[in-house]
Amino acid sequence: MERLLAAETKPGSSCIEGFVVVRPSLLTNGPAQGAKKIRVGVESLERLESPAIGYTISRADVGGWIFEAVLEDRDGGRHTYLNKFVTVTY
Repeated sequence: MERLLAAETKPGSSCIEGFVVVRPSLLTNGPAQGAKKIRVGVESLERLESPAIGYTISRADVGGWIFEAVLEDRDGGRHTYLNKFVTVTY
Protein backbone atom coordinates (compact mmCIF):
# COMPACT_ATOMS: atom_id res chain seq x y z
CA MET A 1 0.00 0.00 0.00
CA GLU A 2 2.76 2.43 0.90
CA ARG A 3 4.64 1.69 -2.31
CA LEU A 4 1.51 2.44 -4.33
CA LEU A 5 1.00 5.69 -2.46
CA ALA A 6 4.60 6.71 -3.04
CA ALA A 7 4.37 5.86 -6.74
CA GLU A 8 1.20 7.92 -7.15
CA THR A 9 2.73 11.05 -5.62
CA LYS A 10 5.62 11.42 -8.03
CA PRO A 11 5.43 14.73 -9.93
CA GLY A 12 2.93 14.65 -12.74
CA SER A 13 1.70 11.12 -12.07
CA SER A 14 -1.65 11.69 -10.34
CA CYS A 15 -4.03 14.02 -8.58
CA ILE A 16 -2.50 13.20 -5.17
CA GLU A 17 -0.39 16.19 -4.21
CA GLY A 18 1.04 14.88 -0.99
CA PHE A 19 0.58 12.62 2.00
CA VAL A 20 1.67 11.98 5.58
CA VAL A 21 1.56 8.37 6.77
CA VAL A 22 1.49 8.15 10.57
CA ARG A 23 2.72 4.84 12.02
CA PRO A 24 2.04 4.76 15.76
CA SER A 25 3.52 2.00 17.87
CA LEU A 26 1.13 -0.18 19.93
CA LEU A 27 -1.85 2.04 20.75
CA THR A 28 -3.13 2.22 24.34
CA ASN A 29 -6.21 3.77 25.90
CA GLY A 30 -4.11 5.36 28.64
CA PRO A 31 -3.98 9.06 29.43
CA ALA A 32 -1.91 11.42 27.31
CA GLN A 33 1.64 11.89 28.55
CA GLY A 34 2.29 15.06 26.59
CA ALA A 35 4.23 16.10 23.53
CA LYS A 36 7.58 16.11 25.35
CA LYS A 37 7.43 12.31 25.79
CA ILE A 38 6.70 11.58 22.12
CA ARG A 39 9.56 10.42 19.88
CA VAL A 40 9.19 10.92 16.15
CA GLY A 41 10.95 8.93 13.43
CA VAL A 42 10.86 10.12 9.83
CA GLU A 43 11.28 8.12 6.65
CA SER A 44 11.01 9.73 3.24
CA LEU A 45 10.46 7.99 -0.06
CA GLU A 46 14.20 7.70 -0.58
CA ARG A 47 15.68 7.04 2.86
CA LEU A 48 15.31 6.70 6.62
CA GLU A 49 15.99 10.17 8.02
CA SER A 50 15.75 9.62 11.77
CA PRO A 51 14.50 6.46 13.51
CA ALA A 52 12.27 6.36 16.60
CA ILE A 53 12.13 3.17 18.63
CA GLY A 54 9.50 2.52 21.26
CA TYR A 55 6.75 0.14 22.22
CA THR A 56 3.53 2.02 23.03
CA ILE A 57 1.76 5.36 22.72
CA SER A 58 -1.68 6.52 23.81
CA ARG A 59 -4.37 7.27 21.28
CA ALA A 60 -4.78 10.72 22.86
CA ASP A 61 -1.13 11.58 22.23
CA VAL A 62 -1.26 10.36 18.62
CA GLY A 63 -4.31 12.51 17.94
CA GLY A 64 -2.73 15.51 19.64
CA TRP A 65 0.51 15.04 17.72
CA ILE A 66 -1.30 14.79 14.39
CA PHE A 67 -3.22 17.99 15.12
CA GLU A 68 -0.21 20.00 16.24
CA ALA A 69 2.60 18.66 14.04
CA VAL A 70 0.75 17.83 10.83
CA LEU A 71 -2.39 19.95 10.66
CA GLU A 72 -1.06 23.03 12.47
CA ASP A 73 2.57 22.32 11.39
CA ARG A 74 4.11 23.53 14.66
CA ASP A 75 7.23 21.36 14.43
CA GLY A 76 9.10 23.62 12.06
CA GLY A 77 8.81 24.91 8.53
CA ARG A 78 5.80 24.60 6.30
CA HIS A 79 4.88 21.00 5.44
CA THR A 80 7.55 19.39 7.63
CA TYR A 81 6.19 15.88 7.15
CA LEU A 82 4.83 16.15 3.59
CA ASN A 83 5.41 12.94 1.56
CA LYS A 84 6.93 11.18 4.55
CA PHE A 85 6.24 8.12 6.69
CA VAL A 86 6.28 9.14 10.34
CA THR A 87 6.60 6.83 13.36
CA VAL A 88 5.34 8.15 16.70
CA THR A 89 6.09 6.38 19.99
CA TYR A 90 7.17 6.93 23.60
